[in-house]
Amino acid sequence: MNNFIFSLLLVLLFAPHVQAGPRVNNGGGAWVCVNKETQKTEWIELLDLASDIGKSYSNTAQNEWTLYREKLDLIKSQIPELQKILMSAPIDLQRRIKFVDHALDIIADAAMSNKPLPSTCNSGHVQYVQVADFLITGDLVIDKEVWQSKKFSMHSKAALLLHERLYYAFRTLLKDETSLRAQKIVEILFQDSFNEKSIQDINKNLKIDQNFWGWLSERTVVLSPVELTCSIALLHGGTRLLFKFKYFRHVQYGSRLVGKLRDYSFIVETDPEDGAPRVMKLTHDPSGVSAIRNGDDIVTVFFRSRSVSVELANSVQKVDAELRCQNEFQTIQIRRPDFSGE
Repeated sequence: MNNFIFSLLLVLLFAPHVQAGPRVNNGGGAWVCVNKETQKTEWIELLDLASDIGKSYSNTAQNEWTLYREKLDLIKSQIPELQKILMSAPIDLQRRIKFVDHALDIIADAAMSNKPLPSTCNSGHVQYVQVADFLITGDLVIDKEVWQSKKFSMHSKAALLLHERLYYAFRTLLKDETSLRAQKIVEILFQDSFNEKSIQDINKNLKIDQNFWGWLSERTVVLSPVELTCSIALLHGGTRLLFKFKYFRHVQYGSRLVGKLRDYSFIVETDPEDGAPRVMKLTHDPSGVSAIRNGDDIVTVFFRSRSVSVELANSVQKVDAELRCQNEFQTIQIRRPDFSGE
């Protein structure tokens, strides 16, 4: 490194992937398309069914409870291994439900890896809402406004009920700490083309090791809309006074932002589904020293704080270089989607 001595500063370190013990709350959520002009909902889709947004299901069920019980009958007749689990953890779900008139806190217990693409919501943005929360008291509380919305289909309601029934059994008997297994099985059970392969896929999921703490998932996603802005700044090392700066607004979903400021170059890669930064790399070109953040860690920090950064400190030249990306979308912080104005 010749005359350069660098210290690498990875700021905003945060690791919520692991918790100290079991959570007390568990719940089901949904993706919502919110019209950017009116804040009204264009569609609501349960997390478990998000891969089939806009799909029309064929059935003869009269309501969500009828459809829910049809799926339980299907399990009883064709999936004996899953039926044994449900029989060993009985619960009268209908008697546990309590509707509430307020929004529920987000419970990050699901594999939120299937956030709908922005193209599914051309009128606005996609955001996450908590629909249900299974309390340690045994009550299943449900957001009344979401449940009663005409945009929340009978299939989504039935899928939510089945999700809660399965997850209750999996928590009780299999000690699941996320709803990943329940989510996958619900998705399979609601496929129109349910066949022998579907049964095999469910039995395969029953054997997956889900015994881990926290809210680890296949892919962490940002649950709120993103308008990404990134910047690179050079600061005097001692005083932290800014003397050079570049600013990039409206960084696109799924893009690769590449730039340079004096002796420092940078790369930012964003996710095509939620627009969050997936890779941030800052390099001092003369020496080749780099600072980099990537993986779920970067998205977790971004989701919690709406901002994430990396720094390189040059102790010889007394220059600090900082690459920062932040979410400038503000509406979600002050407004809840309008579920009532269909």
